[in-house]
Amino acid sequence: MKSIASMAVVCAIFLLSFLTEAAAITKIYDVSGVNGSSGSNGHDGSDGSSWRGENGDNGDNGRRGESGTDAGRIDVRVELVETAEGVFIDVIGTTTTARGSQTNVQDRFLASQVEALVFKARGGHGGDGGRGGDGGRGGDGDDGDNGSSWSRWDLDGEDGEDGGNGGHGGDGAAGGDGGRGGNVRVVLGANSDVLAGIIRIENRGGNGGDGGRAGSGGRGGDGGDGGWRACHTDDDGHQVCGRSGWDGDDGSSGRSGSRGSTGNSGRPGDLQFQSNKGQLITEVFKLSLTSATYDETIKDGILEPGEKISISEIVFANHGGMDFPAGKHRLVFPGGTTYEMDLDPIEVSGSMVIPLNPPLELTLSEVQAFSGTNLKVDQVRVPLQTTRSFTLARPVGLLGLEKETIRTTTDNLNGILKVSLKNNSQINYGKNESVNRALRVSLHAIGEGSHFRDFLFDGNLVNEKHVQFEVDSIDAKKSMNFAMNFQVREGLPVGSQLSGRLVFELEKNGRFVEIGSQEFNLQHLLSPSTEINIEQKINRMGIRCRYPRAIFGKRTRLGRITIKRLANSDMISIRYKGHLSASQSPLYRIDQEQFGPVLNNLIGKSQLEKNDILQLFNQVLRQESLRYFSTMNRGKAWIIGSCE
Repeated sequence: MKSIASMAVVCAIFLLSFLTEAAAITKIYDVSGVNGSSGSNGHDGSDGSSWRGENGDNGDNGRRGESGTDAGRIDVRVELVETAEGVFIDVIGTTTTARGSQTNVQDRFLASQVEALVFKARGGHGGDGGRGGDGGRGGDGDDGDNGSSWSRWDLDGEDGEDGGNGGHGGDGAAGGDGGRGGNVRVVLGANSDVLAGIIRIENRGGNGGDGGRAGSGGRGGDGGDGGWRACHTDDDGHQVCGRSGWDGDDGSSGRSGSRGSTGNSGRPGDLQFQSNKGQLITEVFKLSLTSATYDETIKDGILEPGEKISISEIVFANHGGMDFPAGKHRLVFPGGTTYEMDLDPIEVSGSMVIPLNPPLELTLSEVQAFSGTNLKVDQVRVPLQTTRSFTLARPVGLLGLEKETIRTTTDNLNGILKVSLKNNSQINYGKNESVNRALRVSLHAIGEGSHFRDFLFDGNLVNEKHVQFEVDSIDAKKSMNFAMNFQVREGLPVGSQLSGRLVFELEKNGRFVEIGSQEFNLQHLLSPSTEINIEQKINRMGIRCRYPRAIFGKRTRLGRITIKRLANSDMISIRYKGHLSASQSPLYRIDQEQFGPVLNNLIGKSQLEKNDILQLFNQVLRQESLRYFSTMNRGKAWIIGSCE
């Protein structure tokens, strides 16, 4: 037997029957107060005249927000009633609205369909205060007239007028007060305390309205510019100049108003929520499923998706403020398995072990999470505070490859794939173990037409798209490396690459199920120590490059072409020597995978033909959009249009 004392494990086992029944209802009885209207905003002050420098008018004050009204009254009895047609919930009593209108309540609901009963008697919210009006802008002062040069008596410029002052901003008004919460009395009938779990009561006071925003003071007007002075030539030929006028002063900005105060919140109403014994209920019970005791089909300590478990008992805990009442409990599990039992009360902060006889057989799905799960007690939906899931896992996991790219070279055709596995369970796994669950590692070639025919694994030539190996054994709670040796067949072109996928499979019920995978690459590269030097002489052939300088001639010895693998890189370099030294030659770098077929043709050659050179440089230059290789009509010389 195995016990999991964790809230994260148990609750998902209860996918209750209400999920497949008629849609649940929430019945609301509402006698809340009416919200107050917001106060009107103050008018903005008028701007002063722009040609006389008048003062701006003050903004008006905002108007106070209305207060919310008090809530009404609710007085009801709520009771479970069992009849030949089923179990019902009766709600009987009166409701009185905020305006005094009374209604008799005589409602009956099928208990299994009620999600919640809500009794609302909230005070109305106060209206927001109106904002203060903004002050008007002061008018700009007139500019002074310029002096006149026609007369020595009119040479002075006039002073500019002062700008008007901005108007003051209006005050924001106070928000309205919130209304008082209503009086609510809810009494539970005989043997009906379980209904406390679905009853919601709200009778708080309304919120006070926000105070109005203060009006902003108006900006002062700009002072007028002083007039320019003028100059005059008198009869004696002397120049006489006046003075420039003074600029007018800018007007002062008006002061901003005050923000309105927030309204007072309303007081809560009177509340009487009574059990069937007349005790006041201030906090209801809160049930959680905290643990389960179960047996695994495969006793390895790991719960797998699709695994069957046998649950022999569960544990309820009460985290609320009242005892969970004794009564007839009906638990419905996935698949319709039902248990009916009489239980003692579950006290506050207490718990209770509930045996399941016969044990519940449950199959774990890929996703075990039932958010909003409810427990049915006497057909009433009692919400569970914990709705977690089983933690599902695989007993053995793939940790990965030692390297995602495995390389061989022309002087070393051997390679090795190292796979790391981890046994997370409490028992040994593998084809040689008593649990009889084999582990298999498969290699799958990726891409259309891809296969492993150029590779020998453990000395065996492979002609298929995949290769399989079984693991003999891996110990409980241990990791292991699984090595697969391979060899590249001789003659495989340099630059060849194969992409593959490593798949890890676990046997279950006679078939293998994939539980992990990872992609990898196999590459065959030129050996770092290999250097290919080819001497070449071609009549009427030359190579021109913009850098470092032209090489061209009707009868040019191209000289040596050197090809080698760059250090610490999968790239190869190509240099040529003609009239230039090799150190002055352009240096080409190219990936071996792209250059492989051409490079493979050059290995072992001592003499190049024109087609070899054409293929060589076209392969190099085609990687760059600005480079080209062509034949000139005149002299039939090959030209490199641009290069490094």
